[in-house]
Amino acid sequence: MANTFVLLASVEVGAGKASTISFTSIPQTYTDLLLVMSLRDDRSDAPVTDSRISFNATYGGTSYRLASAIGNNNNNPLSVSSNSGFSSFTAYHNSGTSTSNTFSTNEIYIANYTSSNSKSLISWGGTENNSADNYTLLQSANWNNSAAINSIYITPWFNGLSYIQYSKASLYGIKDS
Repeated sequence: MANTFVLLASVEVGAGKASTISFTSIPQTYTDLLLVMSLRDDRSDAPVTDSRISFNATYGGTSYRLASAIGNNNNNPLSVSSNSGFSSFTAYHNSGTSTSNTFSTNEIYIANYTSSNSKSLISWGGTENNSADNYTLLQSANWNNSAAINSIYITPWFNGLSYIQYSKASLYGIKDS
């Protein structure tokens, strides 16, 4: 059985920057969701920053559980961790000191987003950089909430940062055929 992917919405940041990328009023007629992101922010003192991804405007609290595998090519071995009690889901993206005009690549698959049970997620991606600081992140996660996901918010982890022009996020609905 093949899946059908339908583009629900796509947001590209213009010249004015954006502190948040959001998808609201997500239709409840699909089986799963796929969020595809290519991001870079205006942080000036690091090559990489986290993005904070939350559902239904639920920042804060402790409803996200993560298992992560993180690696980079700067002589740091792969690290693996498992944690609960997070206030949001994360993904890495490029920042100001990474190679000019490069953007991260991230995908987050959200299974059974309309279910009244906890939602399972898997994320993979990494930063683009021609120097020694290149990061890769693989995560599985769980959003412990019975509400159907009807909105997704993406923000840089640190307050005051903004996504720069050409950062882009696209949301797909997935339906079993």
